[in-house]
Amino acid sequence: MGKKVVGIAMGGYSSEREISLNSGNTVNKTLSNESWVCYRIVISSDNWIVLDSQNNSYPLSMGDFTFLIDNKIIFFDKIFNAIHGIPGENGQLAALLELLNIPHTSCDSYTAGLTFNKRDCLDVAKKWGIPAAKSVSFDKGDIIDLDLIKRQVGFPCFVKPNRSGSSFGIVKVNRREDFENALDTAFLEDRQLIVESALVGREVSVGVFSMGERNNCSSNNRNNY
Repeated sequence: MGKKVVGIAMGGYSSEREISLNSGNTVNKTLSNESWVCYRIVISSDNWIVLDSQNNSYPLSMGDFTFLIDNKIIFFDKIFNAIHGIPGENGQLAALLELLNIPHTSCDSYTAGLTFNKRDCLDVAKKWGIPAAKSVSFDKGDIIDLDLIKRQVGFPCFVKPNRSGSSFGIVKVNRREDFENALDTAFLEDRQLIVESALVGREVSVGVFSMGERNNCSSNNRNNY
């Protein structure tokens, strides 16, 4: 049996694009050439292309996620999702790969879409009884009621883009008079914003993975995450 073909998805449409390119290139250098045939899938708003080890470029067919080398169709056995932000973290890439039944390393499209949207994720968390910071939400063009924000959230608070995968656009506001500048920064990333009260305490991150599918993370393992 020949080597498996792995596509490393990188780039994307957000402010995190350069970080994602660095991540993807690191994965590409780290994966063993003895076990895998690796290609980089560089994603931008204009096109999706495939790069080989010599940086030769090939257009990616979005219909079946294949590309041609010397008139030979190359299929991907697995996709390593190294995209930060859109379309890797919000579930768009996962949805396409699920449709084509191509295994990938990220969670399923529903989970990605839910957790990428802070408002929706908080709504679900609250229904499950999970404590969360006090918050208010609004969209670009809405009237901003600072008195309401002060009453419901208070200062200091954080102004955040609702749909963003990193800290880009997030501003801590200590004083009411600093709120307008924070809005300008956050709106650069998204038209939807959320304002949350500042929580003081120790930050804890918890990683979760499936023991049963650790060597075969695919888009069909929704119940394992």
